[in-house]
Amino acid sequence: MLPPLDRAGTAVICHACQAQVPEHAKFCIACGSKLALFCPGCNSEVNEDQRFCANCGDRLPEPAEGTSTLEPKAKVSHTTSLKPSLNQGDEGDRRVVTVLFTDVSGFTSMSEKMDPEEVTEIVNQFFSVLTQPIYKYGGVVDKYIGDAIMALFGAPVAHEDDPFRAISAAWEMQRTAKEFAAKLLARTGIQLRIRVGLNTGLVVAGAVGGAQKQDYTVMGDTVNLAQRMEANASLGGVLVTQETYKLTKDFFDYQEREPVKVKGKEEPVKVYDLIGPNRLKPSGKVSSNRFVGRAADLNRLSLCLQTASEGHPQLVNVSGEAGIGKSRLSEEFANRLDGRWGLMKGRCPSWAQETSYALISNLLRQWLDIPSELPHENIVRRLQESCALYCPEDQDRSVSLLAYLLSIDLPHKETSGLSPQQKRSSAYLVLNDLFIAVVRKNPLVITLSDLHWIDEASLEWLHTFVERIAEGELPLVLILKHRPTVDRNLSDWGDRIDLSRVRLRPFGAEESAALVGNLIDCEPRAWPPPLKQLIQQVSARAEGNPLYLTELIHSLIEAHVLVPDPSNPKVLPMRAGQTLPSTINGVVASRLDMLKPNLRSLLQVASVVGRSFHPQLLAKVYPISNLTQVLAELVKFEFIQPRNGGEYTFNQGIIQEVAYQSLLLSSRRKLHHLLATSLEEMLGERSEEQSKLLAHHWSRAEEPYKSCRYLFLAGERAKGNFSNLEAISCYKQSLDWLNKCGEGEAAKKLPSRFDIFVSLAEIETTMGTYAQAQSHLEEALGLSEDPTVKAKVHFLLSQTFERRGDFEAALAQCEAGIPLLAGKGGLELARLLNEKGWLKYREGDYQGCIQLNQQALSQLVKTDGNREMARAYSDIGACLYRLNHWNQSLESHRTALRFREEAEDVPGMAISFQNLGMVHYELGEWDQAAENYQKGLAIHQKVGDVGNISGLQINLGDLLGNQGKIKEAEHYLRQTLELNRRIGDNYMIGLALCGIGNVISLDGQKEKCEEAIALLKEGLAMLETIGAVDLFSEVNQILGRVHLDCGKSLDGCRYLAKGMELSRSTKNLLQVGVISRLHATHSLAQGMREAAALEIKEALKILENIGSKLELARAQWVASEIMEEEEAKGLRQAAIAVFKQLNARLDLEKAEASGLHQHA
Repeated sequence: MLPPLDRAGTAVICHACQAQVPEHAKFCIACGSKLALFCPGCNSEVNEDQRFCANCGDRLPEPAEGTSTLEPKAKVSHTTSLKPSLNQGDEGDRRVVTVLFTDVSGFTSMSEKMDPEEVTEIVNQFFSVLTQPIYKYGGVVDKYIGDAIMALFGAPVAHEDDPFRAISAAWEMQRTAKEFAAKLLARTGIQLRIRVGLNTGLVVAGAVGGAQKQDYTVMGDTVNLAQRMEANASLGGVLVTQETYKLTKDFFDYQEREPVKVKGKEEPVKVYDLIGPNRLKPSGKVSSNRFVGRAADLNRLSLCLQTASEGHPQLVNVSGEAGIGKSRLSEEFANRLDGRWGLMKGRCPSWAQETSYALISNLLRQWLDIPSELPHENIVRRLQESCALYCPEDQDRSVSLLAYLLSIDLPHKETSGLSPQQKRSSAYLVLNDLFIAVVRKNPLVITLSDLHWIDEASLEWLHTFVERIAEGELPLVLILKHRPTVDRNLSDWGDRIDLSRVRLRPFGAEESAALVGNLIDCEPRAWPPPLKQLIQQVSARAEGNPLYLTELIHSLIEAHVLVPDPSNPKVLPMRAGQTLPSTINGVVASRLDMLKPNLRSLLQVASVVGRSFHPQLLAKVYPISNLTQVLAELVKFEFIQPRNGGEYTFNQGIIQEVAYQSLLLSSRRKLHHLLATSLEEMLGERSEEQSKLLAHHWSRAEEPYKSCRYLFLAGERAKGNFSNLEAISCYKQSLDWLNKCGEGEAAKKLPSRFDIFVSLAEIETTMGTYAQAQSHLEEALGLSEDPTVKAKVHFLLSQTFERRGDFEAALAQCEAGIPLLAGKGGLELARLLNEKGWLKYREGDYQGCIQLNQQALSQLVKTDGNREMARAYSDIGACLYRLNHWNQSLESHRTALRFREEAEDVPGMAISFQNLGMVHYELGEWDQAAENYQKGLAIHQKVGDVGNISGLQINLGDLLGNQGKIKEAEHYLRQTLELNRRIGDNYMIGLALCGIGNVISLDGQKEKCEEAIALLKEGLAMLETIGAVDLFSEVNQILGRVHLDCGKSLDGCRYLAKGMELSRSTKNLLQVGVISRLHATHSLAQGMREAAALEIKEALKILENIGSKLELARAQWVASEIMEEEEAKGLRQAAIAVFKQLNARLDLEKAEASGLHQHA
């Protein structure tokens, strides 16, 4: 029969012993435990003297004569009281639950053979048996559907181990069902069997029904799939989905079955048959990963072990938040124990906080290896064997009392007359004697886990045990592990025993990286940049919690975002809507559900505000009178913490995330709308300063007009702060919302598509994503008929083509834009003239470039175009540099820098620093060159300007190579090559290839010559393809030198001749001088001293006039080997002085080696 229900539909059950008690009872009639009292309206615990509930405000019922005004607070055997009240306007929530379906087979046959009343009685008895495991493990029956039951684990209250609880209940249901069915078969000849199916996933939980009747339930695909699992389960079996399997496979054994085809799903669903509990892993998976961090904590435990081995018992209190590594630390400590030490483990099951002796029972069962289904007589036999071994005196009495702690009634003449409290105290004494006897035979470590869930009876025993072991000399270490708790006294153990406290803290960055390295089998130093970025994001989300970090990494692997590989791990695109792993969600959701409803609601609203929130804003959307008090309670329970300025912040970002995800989508939209409106009211005219925050709330509120506007403003602010990826994201989202807006009056205040496309293209060009920039600019070009606007787009397109090395297309854009501004002049024309001039520079037409920039300057006379003025002077300075007029070039670049500083043009300042560095380099002022290079590089890296970063790295590589730092130089250059191959900048690819070829050839190693030649030829071919004439002469010069160094005279002379021809045509006197010096060196090597003398004199004359210290010193050194000794000596000394001044190590080493050779 089903247990009788009171008027509220509730059967009152004692927490301590699960016995049913009469209505209005204050104490349990079975065990004497006092029953808590609760409000019938909201199920909150209240006191006897209250007349109104402090939580919901309902008037409490008047007491019947001789009774309390309140109902006993209890577990129930049916759903009504465990489900939320439906008269409070609760909209429900989103939560991860494990849904269990079970169906009775044989019901139809029984109905045909028996009277309906008999059938009803049997079904009620059977359902009573089946539902007991559900409630035992903290689940609830959602509904009865004919001969089927639907149960929930995780709703309305979540527990961090709901999937484990559900599988435990399912296994026990099958066991008890078989026992019931066997008796029924013997009595009636009717056979009943059940099949069980389970699934874990997201549901919407809340009231369902019409105005007349509503019931709390859950809905979603998770429920449907659980029902399909039950339909496909074998009779007497339990079938689960992959999600439930993954969350419980460390505790239970499964057998994978053929995937099941489910209607509405494209792919068959993976399913698993439950085999049974895994007795080898009763506490979960033993980690196979290398132990990371916690060295100091492990050392403390080792010191305690050493002290205990000397006869001084040790108590160690290990505390820390969920997932922080308490179990991993004790596991590693246990693994390091030598053979002399025994190990005993106990755990407090989360579902048994109200079950007396739950910890003691678990400890004894693990020590004596007692599975849950073992018959009582076998358990008693094992107790007898243990007592005979360790405490044989008065063995029968001891076994009787130990059996009492395992809920086994084993009568004994000396215990039968004892009161419950006397019996409990006697059992504690026997248990303590038993453990002391074990310790006296062998040194022992006892670890007790999850003491934050300890039942009161076991806590009482634990205090007696600590007092007992403090009395003697025992080689014992007792480790107590728990989370920080405010409702359990787990720190006061007196002062008679050595107590060590170990509070585990979150991992730092290095420990987190090491843990991830273990998980993906790849050391952090070998991670490619995309993986480093991903791991930084994941580590920030985990906030140093090892469990969170582990589960997040596993979820990325399962989603194929992260592909582990010891030699080459890969990162693939992440799909939208990636959710938290169920393990993490369960840990946090269980904490949220332990809160009173008003605290939980406030936390959910705060999660919509953000990671940090101010009470003033919170009060706008959640006005309650006792806000300060409620916030203080949330601080007490370690959900939030106060910050400076009156703000509060969530202790962990994941707490905020789970609280937010638990809200219904409709509730989120309403709250975001309220918050955005309140923020606008509070900020007034300063709203645009908080555009990013307002964009976030309006977007989540799904208000298209304001979302579009604030996202565009947020993109502009991000662009100004050089947060390029953020800016692109904002612009693209703004465009998406713009497409959802109408054409009315409100739309006139929004950014146009033209504005968004141009803003996107400007950043994409900076970042080197040229194809996207070109596409957006071409779309913008078609959106306007204004000639000035179209000319601006042509200018931007020209810049994009020039950046990617397509000079012909870039010039075509200039030619298309300039006629549009005929007769108008001004800034846009100046920009196009300047851009066209730069393209002339790329062609090697330096005079043409200077003339066009002078025209641009004339257009800027009556404008405030400081940026454009700066660019014109900068380009003129670049031309003067190529013409070897370095002092004039220096002055022009200084003028450009001054204009850029006035305009606060930070990216432009970086370009000026780079140009100044190049001139200082040629003037032999290498320290100043390096200083300017580093200034420019720092700015370019902040801005994210890929093209200019590459140019500066090539400059630095050249400088480092000439200083003899070959490896460092090669590193910079190869970085540049890899980057530009990825983005497709052919100009920079060619430069980088030539730079690497030049650098690796500088140390004169013959084996490097062929590689250098191949790189130089590849680079030159790339530059020739895009028409970068300004570089041809220098690359041909380097190719000539390398061929000569390799002994390939014919090819060397051919490249030098080509280089000389190009240098003279472009008036590049520096290269003329360098090639003349190389000809002299070759002539001297061929024994043609007279020819060498003529060539070196020409080189000296040219290089002295243009002032290149390094190249002049190199020519002087060659001349010292050709001229007469008296003149040679002065040339040699001058050259060495310059080499030393510049720290040109390779040149100096060659000179000194040659000097030693001559001296010898």
